[in-house]
Amino acid sequence: MLLSIWILYAVFSTLNIANASEYHHNPRIILTPKDMTFRRHSRNGTHDRTEIVQGPHNDSIYVGGHGTLSYIDFQNPSQSKEVTLFENECKDQNSTDSCEHDITILHTFKGRTDIFVCGTNGILPVCCYMKQSEFGTCSSFPAEGIAPFSVKEKAPSLYIEEELFTTANLDARGDGVGIRRHFGTNGKLSAPASKTEQRFVAMAISGPRADPLQDRIYAFLAQRNRDKHPDADRWVSQVVQVCKVDRGGTKNILEGLWTSLLSARLYCGIHFSKILDVDVLHAANWRDSKVYALFTNVWGMRAVCVYTLGTIDDVFMNSKFKNSGGPSPNSRNRTCVENSQNLPREVLRQRKDYQELKDWIRPVNDKSPFMVSHRHYRHIRADTVIGRGGVQHTVLFLSLDSGKVHKVLEQAGPTFVIAELQPFGNRTHIQNMLLQSSTKKMYVSSSTEVVELDLHSCMEYGQRCEECVQARDPYCGWDGTKCTAASSDTVQDVEHGNYTVCEEAGKTDKYVAPRKVDYLPPSARYVLQCPTLSGHAQYSWHHHGKTTECTRAEGQCLLLIENMSPAMEGTYSCVSSERGYERTLVEYELRIESIATTSNQDPVLQPATYNVNLMSSRKELDLHSCMKYGQRCEDCVQARDLNCTWDGTICTAASSDTVQDVEHGNYMVCEEAGKTERSISSRKFYNVPPLAKHVLLCPTVSGHANYSWHHHGRTTACLQAEGQCLLLIENMSPAMVGNYSCVSSEGGYVRTLVEYELLMESRAPGLDSSLLASVVVLICLILLH
Repeated sequence: MLLSIWILYAVFSTLNIANASEYHHNPRIILTPKDMTFRRHSRNGTHDRTEIVQGPHNDSIYVGGHGTLSYIDFQNPSQSKEVTLFENECKDQNSTDSCEHDITILHTFKGRTDIFVCGTNGILPVCCYMKQSEFGTCSSFPAEGIAPFSVKEKAPSLYIEEELFTTANLDARGDGVGIRRHFGTNGKLSAPASKTEQRFVAMAISGPRADPLQDRIYAFLAQRNRDKHPDADRWVSQVVQVCKVDRGGTKNILEGLWTSLLSARLYCGIHFSKILDVDVLHAANWRDSKVYALFTNVWGMRAVCVYTLGTIDDVFMNSKFKNSGGPSPNSRNRTCVENSQNLPREVLRQRKDYQELKDWIRPVNDKSPFMVSHRHYRHIRADTVIGRGGVQHTVLFLSLDSGKVHKVLEQAGPTFVIAELQPFGNRTHIQNMLLQSSTKKMYVSSSTEVVELDLHSCMEYGQRCEECVQARDPYCGWDGTKCTAASSDTVQDVEHGNYTVCEEAGKTDKYVAPRKVDYLPPSARYVLQCPTLSGHAQYSWHHHGKTTECTRAEGQCLLLIENMSPAMEGTYSCVSSERGYERTLVEYELRIESIATTSNQDPVLQPATYNVNLMSSRKELDLHSCMKYGQRCEDCVQARDLNCTWDGTICTAASSDTVQDVEHGNYMVCEEAGKTERSISSRKFYNVPPLAKHVLLCPTVSGHANYSWHHHGRTTACLQAEGQCLLLIENMSPAMVGNYSCVSSEGGYVRTLVEYELLMESRAPGLDSSLLASVVVLICLILLH
């Protein structure tokens, strides 16, 4: 009974943490490919796994995938190349097993000009060396015990000074996971086989130290818990250490095995026991190097804990041994020795029998997790940024299982998510992330693409000093005219985001909100739109002294005019408020149409194409270019612009080799010229709470097309707004779940522009459904007692 109450208390404690910081888990700004430029490289085929390492030059990387190794130069795309590896390596051509390859290990050395690469080779892994100058040419050798047998086995590795440290299985059955050393002058070493399942997630070197002899290798792993009690965690997290110069023991005692192997539990709060990923930020003094570890619990929540290599080393050097009966094991010397084979046999026996330590490794200052979230993060990467006045800041990048990346500021107090980056056009799974701290670029990979993220991309935060400062992005500052890469001359306040520093620095100016006059017919329904750049600001509409809350939809604050009447005329102001900074973003002047105002507004004379969503766009479209007409041949032809035609890839300046039909705008000329292709609409997924109001948006590029929404065989006319076809979900219910398609029709050309998949949220904010089920079960147990 007491145990159940204690568990219930622990559950609600975690829930309270999540709910209390739910606001701070929302990104302040969401950046999509429409908002910023992501340089991308499309990959040939589909890849189940991706390995990425930095290339020999800035903005270049090596990428390993399914049977191929790519060199990608984002600065000079023409220099990029791809080779097929291990084509003829299948040892048994009569085997029924697959001989396909997936690259599982990829390292560079000798100034990143030489490459070490391994592949699965069916179930007979192989490795090889190659030079950048001879890219694609290598002589392979067997790699059992070096490389994973399966593409699903993570098996992290390190390549240091001609020595390779790995954690792969010894055989295809999945037995024999552990730290091994290959090559080099110190010889090959292995770890004793574990009797419990282990999953390694990362490796790091603890050094360089003043005495290189004392450098150690740390490996981070999740291990199946040996404690089978129903209340015990299913997984426990550990750190394993070995001395880099270890040479193993003597005959019959740790021969060919580590003599320096020690293990210790890794603690991240009472609930988070399974480690998922680790990144290490190395400092000038190795003891100050920080370890950022991502954990999960049985309810699917996530936590980030921060450690230092110094505190980890203290545990390995000073903790007593677990289950040690007397003082002898605890007094053993734990320094690394030049030749472990010269150690006395009694010392080797002691090292063989006692390897697990009693004390647990705890976060910095013995604190609770730095961050707790219900979001399903998969990877973690960390970067150090030197801000104004030489202040050092740490930024974390956490990948979501939907293909997005959260940019998080490490700070004391509540979590601050600077931005959500959406590098991929569609929902996908991020397979790997590489952060180049020297160039401030990050590379993320999916099964079909590798995308480069410029961490100094700052203009998307806004066009005013106050907006730039409130972003609190250590990479960015205000230079007097724009938000740009931070320097000693730019204005920023990463610690507090205090917008008044702009006025103090003389970098602020008066903001005049854009104003628009709209004439509406009596009884008309209409929607006013206002861009919501910050997810942390509060937005509201003001009209004749009355304040109305927004209806939020995809970066928009909307106000629905249900029935236009004289009482609805007047000025509508959209006002944002964030941490004391208030401003009017946009104003509308609504008036009721009269014969006088409508006589010059013949709908036939309305332009066929106009700037899509001017108010919400963060980048003004170039109205004098042809690309504004659309991204398909049919869109370009139907514009009937004498100066613009389709060249096969874009709508561009007319020439003799392009497709055009100014006389009729007949889209069929695209098909006749072989310039048409299957239209694939973008698809978005949303979880909407029960009874909530929700708005779907669809861009209306052409003023001559008809637009409508389709759901479960039912067609609904648009609710027209500025450059948008809207669908208002008044009350979310099970009947509203499903696929919604926005369809346009013009001159017989019909296509789906965008699709939404609406799901009904089944949990409270910050509370995973499995956690809710656990709470219910616990309450029932308590009641039964």
